[in-house]
Amino acid sequence: MKVAIFVALTLVVLTSGSQTGLRHFKGYQVISALATTREQLDALRVLYFINDYDFWTSPNGLGATDIMAAPELIPQLVQLLTEKGIEFAIKFDDVEKLVEDERIANAKASIGRIDWTSYQPYDSIVQFLTTINSNIATVSVIGQTTEGRDIHVVKFSSGGPPKKSILIDSNIHAREWIAGATGTWIINELLTNSANYTAILQEVDIYVIPMINADGYEYTWTSDRMWRKTRSVNAGSSCMGCDPNRNFPFQWAGESTSSDPCTDIYHGSAPLTEPETQAIDRFVRESEAAGVEFYAYASLHSYSNLWLIPWGYTTGMYPPDFPSLLSLGQDAVAALQAVSGTIYQAGQGADILYGADGTSYDWAKNHGIKYSCTIEMRGNSFVLPPEQIIPNALEVWAALKVLIQRVIETVPVEEDPTPVETVTTCGGDIEASSAAINFQLDTDIPPGQSCVWIVKPNFESTRVRLVSSGLLAGSGIYFTELNTYSGTPGEQVQIANIGQDYTIRGNFFLVTLTVTVGANKGFSLEWYSSGLAGGAPSFSGFASLTTPTGSYSYPVGGGEYGNSENALFIINPALAGLMMKRAFTALTLPRQGTRTLDVENDSTCSYDAVSVLSWQNNQYTQITRFCGTSLPAPFNLPTGLAFVTFKSDSSVTGTGFTFTWA
Repeated sequence: MKVAIFVALTLVVLTSGSQTGLRHFKGYQVISALATTREQLDALRVLYFINDYDFWTSPNGLGATDIMAAPELIPQLVQLLTEKGIEFAIKFDDVEKLVEDERIANAKASIGRIDWTSYQPYDSIVQFLTTINSNIATVSVIGQTTEGRDIHVVKFSSGGPPKKSILIDSNIHAREWIAGATGTWIINELLTNSANYTAILQEVDIYVIPMINADGYEYTWTSDRMWRKTRSVNAGSSCMGCDPNRNFPFQWAGESTSSDPCTDIYHGSAPLTEPETQAIDRFVRESEAAGVEFYAYASLHSYSNLWLIPWGYTTGMYPPDFPSLLSLGQDAVAALQAVSGTIYQAGQGADILYGADGTSYDWAKNHGIKYSCTIEMRGNSFVLPPEQIIPNALEVWAALKVLIQRVIETVPVEEDPTPVETVTTCGGDIEASSAAINFQLDTDIPPGQSCVWIVKPNFESTRVRLVSSGLLAGSGIYFTELNTYSGTPGEQVQIANIGQDYTIRGNFFLVTLTVTVGANKGFSLEWYSSGLAGGAPSFSGFASLTTPTGSYSYPVGGGEYGNSENALFIINPALAGLMMKRAFTALTLPRQGTRTLDVENDSTCSYDAVSVLSWQNNQYTQITRFCGTSLPAPFNLPTGLAFVTFKSDSSVTGTGFTFTWA
């Protein structure tokens, strides 16, 4: 899926839209560069974001990265790789041969009749769609492209009122032929083997858009096999087209986008400028107005063998229900791998691929579609041999059936009539659909007391109500939503008025009590969760540290931490009463020699990092973030109440860290 970013000099004919006949790739090579160190990976990432080369796979971890270079740029690329000590090999010595082999394979197969042994032009796809005759399938036109081609959707339903619904789309990027072929295969599978899906269609409706970017797709047949964008006209520019997967309104015009119409990642002059993106947005909104509830959205792309989860617009940002999205993705790729052994990775889109703004799957998630994903399908290039259409479709369908089953199992729930759990301690770990915190209702609370309850609701919406309170002015109870994967605080509400309902969304909260001077007494607080299941976070490490002094090492027991870990450590030595300022530092303790900090390093600690957030001015504020092997200077916790978070990305690991407080 990585966008083709070429130097303007080598692609002037392509980007101007003035090309006649087929574009050729004679002499273009794909070089596989092997990064074995973080420094080498950083060097590849620098190349990735300049306009000289077309990265066919993204440098998102140690290992091989495929880079296509024009003939005149190959010596320059080889020199750059050599200077960085990066081993490389020529993967394809002539991209033109890939394209020509595909044409020959198609010519030998059945052009004009879809049987998934070859790729088909737009007209053949339309013929297939318009001849569908089934009591479970309805074909509709949801819009037209710039050049007037119809955009179709096929609805599969057993009839009756709208059910929970799944939307699958394909070929938003023109050159990704396997996407449209997989979309039409799914349609055919549901039609020809309908008896196998009777039970599924009793529970859900399935919508499939097999060809979004029909103009660009047709252009890949007639002019340029590697064309990516739409074919819209850009005012004031001779360069045509917009990247439709950068044209959606959520986080528009940010990372991996461009305001230059001549680039492959042009985001358009405004969100939803393209009739193709307008059609999807309008279809979802009009369907919802008619009673449809979309629970899942899957966008088919190629290539990288990835199941991408929001948020994809930047690294380190995760929706509140990320644990359930990740669990689904991992289950889906496991089912996919079981078909023929193809290995996929599931994860947050920017973390495992690259940040990209204005994408369809982020837009769908932000719109409220719970299970949103992009599937980057198999292959080692955008030219996947036609004999792999069916094997690819079989394994992707196995993954999508896991998605469909998850939608079936996801049932909105109402609030419990009464709390199912009651907690009376100062602090605690509460994982329940509802609970009551009854803390020292008729007992004085010492000045300076602080308590932190970890609240894990089962569902996405939580209603909080203060039943009674003996707290004085200046004391407070705060619900703080915490993003468990980034370790950053989100929405916070002070629960202050008895009998008032406070509603907050999320699936992990820190409930913080702070007490000032005076004769404070306790309180009774209830909370209830409802809606869709959010999935409680599962930490790779967790501890609540309440002693006046101490130290803690992660990973516990030594060894290296793993990829994609997230850990949380509460420091609250004031639990027993007097709140004191606590110094925090990493000490030289015997752990793999004398090293007490070994966390993957980069200039901004964006890969793996330890963060410390302290409670001050009635909110959690990050006071330091560190990584690498250099011990941070000691610092004070202003109130003695803090938490330490740790996250790792999907590549390099280390031996972790030790911290102390005193």
